[in-house]
Amino acid sequence: MADQAKRLFDSSWLAGLLWLLWLLCLSNSSWASSPVLIPESDFNHSISSYVSILEDPESSLSIDDILTQQVQLRFTPSHSENLHFGVSHSTFWLRISLYNPFPIDKQVILALSNNHIPSVSMFDISHGDAIAVVNGFTAPSGSYQQAHPFLLTLPAMTTQSYLLSLSSGGLINTDVRLMTPQRFLQNEQCQSILIGLVAGWLMATAAYFINLALTRRSWLAWCASGYCLASTVFMVSWLGQLGLLLNLDLEHSEIVTELATGLTMACQSLAVYFLGWKGQHARLFRQILLGCTGLSILGTILLTSLPGSYSETLAPVLVMLMQLVLSILLGIGSSRHPSAQRWFLTGTMANLGGVLLILFISNNLLEFDSINSWMALLLPSVMTACMVMAVLRLTRKSDQFLESPNRGVAINPAILSQISHELRTPINGVLGMNELLSDTPLTDGQRDFTETIAQAGREMLHVANEISVLAKIQDDHLELDTRAFDLVSLTNQVLVHFQLEANRKQVELMVDQEEDLPARLVGDRNRLQTLLHNLYARLLAYTEQGEISTHLSPLRSNRGQVHGVSIQIQLHGTITNRDDLRIMLDLLCSTHQSNGETPWNLTVSRHLIRFMKASLEMESLTTQAGSLTLYLPLEPESAETSIQPGHDDSLIGMHILIVDDNASLRKVIEKQIRRWGVRVESTYSGKEALAMLRNQAATGHAFDGAIIDQDMPVMNGLELMQRIQDDASISPKPNVLMLTGLSISSVREQAHAVGIYHLLAKPASGERLKRALLELKYRPQRPSSTH
Repeated sequence: MADQAKRLFDSSWLAGLLWLLWLLCLSNSSWASSPVLIPESDFNHSISSYVSILEDPESSLSIDDILTQQVQLRFTPSHSENLHFGVSHSTFWLRISLYNPFPIDKQVILALSNNHIPSVSMFDISHGDAIAVVNGFTAPSGSYQQAHPFLLTLPAMTTQSYLLSLSSGGLINTDVRLMTPQRFLQNEQCQSILIGLVAGWLMATAAYFINLALTRRSWLAWCASGYCLASTVFMVSWLGQLGLLLNLDLEHSEIVTELATGLTMACQSLAVYFLGWKGQHARLFRQILLGCTGLSILGTILLTSLPGSYSETLAPVLVMLMQLVLSILLGIGSSRHPSAQRWFLTGTMANLGGVLLILFISNNLLEFDSINSWMALLLPSVMTACMVMAVLRLTRKSDQFLESPNRGVAINPAILSQISHELRTPINGVLGMNELLSDTPLTDGQRDFTETIAQAGREMLHVANEISVLAKIQDDHLELDTRAFDLVSLTNQVLVHFQLEANRKQVELMVDQEEDLPARLVGDRNRLQTLLHNLYARLLAYTEQGEISTHLSPLRSNRGQVHGVSIQIQLHGTITNRDDLRIMLDLLCSTHQSNGETPWNLTVSRHLIRFMKASLEMESLTTQAGSLTLYLPLEPESAETSIQPGHDDSLIGMHILIVDDNASLRKVIEKQIRRWGVRVESTYSGKEALAMLRNQAATGHAFDGAIIDQDMPVMNGLELMQRIQDDASISPKPNVLMLTGLSISSVREQAHAVGIYHLLAKPASGERLKRALLELKYRPQRPSSTH
């Protein structure tokens, strides 16, 4: 009996519960999980937890389908402060009820955040089948935090029920807020003021960087200004302000946002590129940074062509990966500006953390939705502030030019000029006395000492001249002294200065020229000599066991007139510390302002290139070879002012044998002396040279002379001449001109002992070689006066 009573009670309780649910479903006013009570005072509250949600995966349900009882039972309460739906192609329906307990009508605004949701519709379902579409609040439209506002009028003492339809095809994260119209306008004003302040800060900083780039010629400042401008566009576009200002739809606003994102990443990568990397991995770092720049732009362009669901998900991933790569490079690399590098690392790490936070929040891994909308303001501001601090560190270093750390007194240009003038007097005294000492009887060891003193003295004189040029540059009084000069002779004079060092490093120095190169050009000979001296000094310092060849050629206009010359310098051999050499050449080739850590003589060279309106281009540089070209706008000497020498045919028909193991040098000498009408044959070894001399002597057409290199393997020039003297089948004996990379005074006695009376210091080219051949022809048994 008890069991029957219990079964009856359970069945009655279940039937009553079902009856109650059916009665609730009959009333539209009871469809919301719990009606939201409208407060009396001013308010702005999140009501996401009072929303019931239904997902339509096929997006096939109409509003009439939604209102059926079967579908209404499928709505589930959210109970969440924010609504996160992740990446989805579904349509989401939101249901909410609002209760006005007051005896008068109330106006409220229901707003959804996130202006990246393309489609939001609202329906009033409070009156059964009389469904009304609620229009969006259009004056003014909302920004990111209240992007989709709807103005609602709630009748007195009634409950109103509403349906909202959301569809995106991408991430749908939103917050449903209820507020008074006054609070809505206050929020819009506050957000507009804040966005305007941040945008103004970014624009002002961009103007500062542009001014710095123009005055200091800094590529880093150009990149920083580009970052600020692109960040401004990104911020106002992502927060919805750009669409309001330009009346853009969501699709075009998203494209602008993605393009601005790519430009910010590209400018940031380039700014890091121009920090001046050093060390053995510097070249790799520069290649990675250039690759990041290209990938940023290319990846952004690809994202704009993808559907919104993919681009919205992949864009933060691309930004995160780029910030991760930059953080690693800034963390492990070594630049010439460590303090600026640390500031860049700080800003990049802040960006990386912010983007990670956005990804976690967007994918429902964290519940910090309130800060998600502020990241578009915070991250560009932090990175821009770090760039400002980094650039300030760089400019502070460059402003401390020659400043004394103890007294804080800067050396002005007048003092530099005086120092240069005072240095020349003792240096010229040392060189003069050393020259007098060289004319006295000396041993070979003592003569080497005097040659070393002369070399060091000439180097000190060059430094004094550079100090004078630097003073004029600082005082902005540098003027070019344009006179006619012989470019070939000048180039040879510069290279002769480095011949001893080149011989020690086993580097061959060569000069070649085009046949149509003007004999004399108009320009500043002394400034060009200073520039070439610095350039060859740097190149020789990084080259071992090879050759440095120089090719001089004219530059002609379309009408065939010479308007300049090119000096192409090619390196072959072992290039040591290639990355450091590349950095040095990049500094010389670039036109932007150098920083305070640039060597002062490189600063002089860079200014000389600019003042002479020249340009230096680096074509290639590897561990085995390199090529660079200096372009100079030098005009040929006019016919009225030039002194044309008479035609000299003294060497025509002369038969010369060239013996040198360096093929490039043989080719240069052959090319030069053929222009003077000389018949030339050449070989690379002393053994083959002896055979050629015997053959010519046997046929009765002996060589008139020979040009022999002293430093050759197996059989050097002195040994070859001794073999020629001892070989009876070689008759008559040729007159010999010996090329040497050593000091002529150190080998003169040995050369005379074997019958060589004509010596020429390398590099042998131009008029020096011609004068030496003339002396060889007309004064074969007298010591040459050509050195």
